[in-house]
Amino acid sequence: MPQPRRYYRHSRITESKFCELIQYFSEDRSATEVAKLTGLTRKSVTTIFLRLRQRIAEYCESRSPLNTGLAGAEGFSCSVCVCGRCQSTVSRNVPLFALVTFPDKVITAPVPDCRKPILRAFIHGRIASESVALNGWHGFDALVDAEYPKLLIVDHPKTGASMKHTASVEQFWDFARRRLEKFNGVPRRTFYLHLKETEWRFNLANRDLYAELLRLIEENPL
Repeated sequence: MPQPRRYYRHSRITESKFCELIQYFSEDRSATEVAKLTGLTRKSVTTIFLRLRQRIAEYCESRSPLNTGLAGAEGFSCSVCVCGRCQSTVSRNVPLFALVTFPDKVITAPVPDCRKPILRAFIHGRIASESVALNGWHGFDALVDAEYPKLLIVDHPKTGASMKHTASVEQFWDFARRRLEKFNGVPRRTFYLHLKETEWRFNLANRDLYAELLRLIEENPL
């Protein structure tokens, strides 16, 4: 009796072929390259890659310290909005986000829509931080506009920006830019998934990503 497929339900792809694809994904190869290496269609590979990135994003979100109580802290909450209505909607396809460091990881966090216009101007240096009359970004270590080459390190007046935290976010953004550039542009509709995948790869750089990914989708098959 053939072994049941544990990783990809309702698929005609054999488990050995699927594991081969997972190995190439863990090596961060493009869908076009993987299609040639595996003999699968590019459409099939792209579909599987999209589902893998969705699982990775879910994994990162479920284990993010920002989703386990810290997000309610004053430095991360939006108390005064540019629009004056305190909207919490987040359009994840708009590439403006924040970075916050923890002892063993860097976390990416999307910015609510109501904060984007003024924070984008802040990142681009068009206005001074004293002019940013809203809360909700002071707790982060950096603000990033993916379409702008420089990230903005957030100065923490009470403690000062630690050199370790500054180095961590700069290393992450350098890694993210190099990784995303090789795709020759990432569509805005999937940018968030690519960002979370980059976060996952950066934080697990010293781990076996192939084994980590198999464990992840064995617990939650595609």
